Amino acid sequence: MIQHRTPIHGRNYPHWRTAYTLIELVVVLSVSSTLLVVATQWVHQSMKFGAIIRSRDTHHQSLLRLANLLRDDVNSGQAISIEQPDDLMIVTTSSKRVRYTITPIGVRRAMMDGERTIAQDTFSVASTSAIRWIVDEMPRSIGLVIERGNRLSPSRVASAPDESRSRIVELCVRATVNRWPATPGDFP
Repeated sequence: MIQHRTPIHGRNYPHWRTAYTLIELVVVLSVSSTLLVVATQWVHQSMKFGAIIRSRDTHHQSLLRLANLLRDDVNSGQAISIEQPDDLMIVTTSSKRVRYTITPIGVRRAMMDGERTIAQDTFSVASTSAIRWIVDEMPRSIGLVIERGNRLSPSRVASAPDESRSRIVELCVRATVNRWPATPGDFP
């Protein structure tokens, strides 16, 4: 339905208004700016959570890759030894070796042919993580445990029993030496 406006003549005002009052404009602007601020915060927070989830997924994939490589190396290895408290040496063939070293930023894996390093990988962990070898059943098997601590205890090694209870196990892997012999005649 079309409605016609009447012109303003002297003191007579039109039946319909042709503009908004200042109060109405201020109310609309304040409501719309509040909605815009809330929506912007939601978008920012969702992007922040997305980045955190992607970072945790990348870290998780890195730990899974470390576990698979360690398990494969130990299972196909002929012998293992711990040369220093933080170094694990796996002898795979007569001249090939794999060395796992616990570093301040994580675990480093180096494949060596004689004394020459062929390839090297570094698997980083959180700064509050504690990394240790499980050597209970040496030389038959070896294990690796990575525990993430809380932000209040930045030590790399869990020393006190109370401190080890507050840690979350991120990775625990055990492997048996020479589980996959190189040739079928090597089976026991």
